[in-house]
Amino acid sequence: GLDTHLSYRVCLKTFSTSESRAVLGIPDAHQLPARPGAAYLRTADGEVVRLQTAFVSGPMYMPAASNRIPRYFTAAPVPGDARTAAPATATLLDTLVDRVAGHGSPAHQVWLPPLDRSPALDDLLPVASRLRVPVGLVDNAFAQCHDPLLIDFSGAAGHLAVVGATRSGKSMALCSTVLALAVTHDPGDVVFYVLDFGGGTLSALRDLPHAGGYAGPGDGELARRMLTHLQQVLRSGTAGHAFLVIDGWSAARQEVDGLEEIVTALAAQGLAHGVHLMVGASRWSELRPALKDQLGSRLELRLGEPAESEMNRQRARLLCNRPPGSGLTRDGLLTMMARPVVAGKEPAAVARLLRDRHAGKAVPRIAVLPNLVSTDSPAHGDPRTSVVVGIGESEMSGVEIDFRASGHLIVLGDPECGKTSVLRRVCRELTARNPAADVQLTIVDYRRSLLGVVESSHLAGYAMSAATLQLDGLIESLRTR
Repeated sequence: GLDTHLSYRVCLKTFSTSESRAVLGIPDAHQLPARPGAAYLRTADGEVVRLQTAFVSGPMYMPAASNRIPRYFTAAPVPGDARTAAPATATLLDTLVDRVAGHGSPAHQVWLPPLDRSPALDDLLPVASRLRVPVGLVDNAFAQCHDPLLIDFSGAAGHLAVVGATRSGKSMALCSTVLALAVTHDPGDVVFYVLDFGGGTLSALRDLPHAGGYAGPGDGELARRMLTHLQQVLRSGTAGHAFLVIDGWSAARQEVDGLEEIVTALAAQGLAHGVHLMVGASRWSELRPALKDQLGSRLELRLGEPAESEMNRQRARLLCNRPPGSGLTRDGLLTMMARPVVAGKEPAAVARLLRDRHAGKAVPRIAVLPNLVSTDSPAHGDPRTSVVVGIGESEMSGVEIDFRASGHLIVLGDPECGKTSVLRRVCRELTARNPAADVQLTIVDYRRSLLGVVESSHLAGYAMSAATLQLDGLIESLRTR
């Protein structure tokens, strides 16, 4: 279909008359001499002109320096050669191109330079808005532009999944996303709880004033505390938006008990309560359908096996030889994730800068239960019947037992787990707050671990076995009460 639109045709020597007819409509090109450049030109009006094409790949000859002076016109021959060759590397074509370079308006470039290098995050931040941040660039070749890659956490796609093989740029993408939100939002508006079970890249974010907690390998208890806190947020709500960031999904799932069930519940219910997820995984198959279906925003980087791509399997093969941070959109367009660099500073320096900028506004950090609990925590209930036995992780406040309300207490646990310590505290608190006439304790102590805990005035009976306990008198006393 292209032939009808070609007005001018140049045909050099052909192998057959049919080839000449196909181009010119006449067989003459087959009769041309076997000399390079001999050709026929057919113009738009059908005229055929024989010509010798110019040779521009040879060395460029310049007039000799001795002859570059004005001369009177004469027919006498000029002594010597009037031409001298330019340097061997310069051809006629090179010389012509150099002469016209830089003159006139540049032609429109059909193709933009390829995205071979990650852009800096601060170059993209001007397009950010409320919960809508840029994390990279999209190479939109058809539109001849590089569009910002935006993640919108304000709508139904408020959860993010980043999937890619080892050293594909997953951690960098998560770090850039968190940093973009932190730079464009105040603490309290966005809060981050980071579970870094990847390569440790996200450790630079622990100093952010927006960081409510950071847990890495070995911090399983702190990770469970953060999950418990987010479950409370679902029940009570929050003024801002909370983000649970998990890098290294497979490792985190193995180290933190019950992680998958809790995260799946947060994904299903979180958006209605301002709770968002960012999950980094090595393969799409690591994310079970119940969780993956809730992750509306997805970034796919280079995979270990391109056939596992959920964006475009054919184009996923193009990422094998590209630098870290290269990925695909759902439309199959190539992307490049942004480097977490703001004003030329790395993430750790940016975190310290933001902490200084928002001095006094940092969000409270998630705390873990201490190894040793002070015994001077006051009870909020009736001081005669209420005893504080420890600290609860939910509110990090005292856990009380009110014998007037509950009536009975049983303490269960493995050997050496602290059962006796709980009973000792209960006995001491009850006898310390009540006179002997109001509180009487009968103790059966097989191991003699409660000897001396209770003053004799509060002690109705002490036995080292049931056989030595006066059961008849105890039963009669209880029946009388």
